[in-house]
Amino acid sequence: MKESNFNEISFLPLLQQVINFASDAISVLNLEYKYIYINKSFEILFGFSKEELIGNSSNFLSSPKNSGALNRKILRDTRSGGWEGEYLGLRKDGSELSLHLKTTLLKDESGKPVGIIASSHDLTILKEKDKSLKDTELRFKDLFENIKDVVYESTPNGKLLNINQAGLDLFGYSSKEELMRCDISETLYADPSEREVFKSILEKEGSVNNYEINLRNKFGDEITVLETSTAVKDETGKIVAYRGIIRDITEDKNRDLLLHDYLEELAKTNEQVRISEAELKRTNMEKDKFFSIIAHDLKNPFNSLLGLSEILIEDIEILSKEEIVDFSSSIHSASRNIMQLLNNLLDWARIQTGRIKHDPENIDMQELIGENIELLNQTAKTKKINLYSEINFPSMIFADKYMINCVVQNLITNAIKFTKENDSISVTSVDSDKNFTFAVKDTGIGIKPEDQAKLFKIDSHHSTKGTNNEAGTGLGLILCKELIEKNNGSIWVESEVGKGTAFYFTLPKTKF
Repeated sequence: MKESNFNEISFLPLLQQVINFASDAISVLNLEYKYIYINKSFEILFGFSKEELIGNSSNFLSSPKNSGALNRKILRDTRSGGWEGEYLGLRKDGSELSLHLKTTLLKDESGKPVGIIASSHDLTILKEKDKSLKDTELRFKDLFENIKDVVYESTPNGKLLNINQAGLDLFGYSSKEELMRCDISETLYADPSEREVFKSILEKEGSVNNYEINLRNKFGDEITVLETSTAVKDETGKIVAYRGIIRDITEDKNRDLLLHDYLEELAKTNEQVRISEAELKRTNMEKDKFFSIIAHDLKNPFNSLLGLSEILIEDIEILSKEEIVDFSSSIHSASRNIMQLLNNLLDWARIQTGRIKHDPENIDMQELIGENIELLNQTAKTKKINLYSEINFPSMIFADKYMINCVVQNLITNAIKFTKENDSISVTSVDSDKNFTFAVKDTGIGIKPEDQAKLFKIDSHHSTKGTNNEAGTGLGLILCKELIEKNNGSIWVESEVGKGTAFYFTLPKTKF
């Protein structure tokens, strides 16, 4: 039998759709670093068409500013498994772009390297945002020191953390250090009890706008001010500081109050940056997991397809009819596994990018589960498994039918995969106050306690072979969790090794 040639692998149209769906530039190279596949984002980022790049070396997309040491390290690390870092690339028009590049060495089942998958995204916009943020910080620092109103930050227990020059002038202190040693209530308030009133309002509402209060300066002179302040919370929701603006209205209480907007703008900017950073970290983690699943879980069924089809091609004349049927059945099974994985990948990607439509309606789960049992019963019969429903009454829920159908199919398919011959699988329903609780129960091989915690987590990929050595990806249960929670439900597992497994999920009842 001829050895499989990685250059000759023909990616399925559905797989190309999945990879083209990604926003990162993705390419696959052979061990000579020549392109054998690029996605649409790659063409857009570098300005080359697929026809211009396929079969050519990746070297001409590298900027001459990349050092030889860096290029050698990338080659060396990639050969050892992979490399990730910042790299300078060249577009077709000769312009440079700063990239975040990640390479992964692809191996066949025997551990032999067969190719390289690389993903990259443009850092230019991120660097421009970083520069813009630094410029904004400088502008706000200048504003902080030169604004005529007092801008401060203090602790809840009454100590100043920072204050601008206007604060020193208002309270009559010559140095910031001297003022920051003061107790705010006892030293700066005309009536110390007024601070407790102010604190209670601030902590209850989260912010106070134009609160009129009487303060005093170093010399005992009373000052009437308007104070606008915001309570600053940490990640746990605990208040850790107050930030605010104080405007002296002793001489004119009615003058314009527009300047306090600067602090609000600063708070919004900081919050937007924090949210953007958290979203970027989450997106990078999910993207890495997405490519890990593609690289790991598509390899085995593709190798199986290639191997079995090659046997048919080369030995068709000497194979018996029974052998041909057996090989064809195996090819069909591998193709079905690939189709299920790709459908799950597409649905998961659509959820992560917010492109899956949530259209809830009234659904009779007795009918939907019955349809799925009828659909999957033939697969169960091939393993002599008794697949049946114990739901003998309408179970009306309010959810997205496509999503819940996907969940039911995944759970029953998993049960069939991990149930032994002559065992059984049942689907049940329990009516509670506001929800129905459904369960897919099998008498299969069960799941170890330490593996149960990994089933629904994208960052702890768990996949095992079925009782007939069926391949699994682990993505189906992660998708089930996403879809159930999107429909205001919950999902969990109960299992005992050697006795079987039950997957439970809840969904809200129909809204009449």
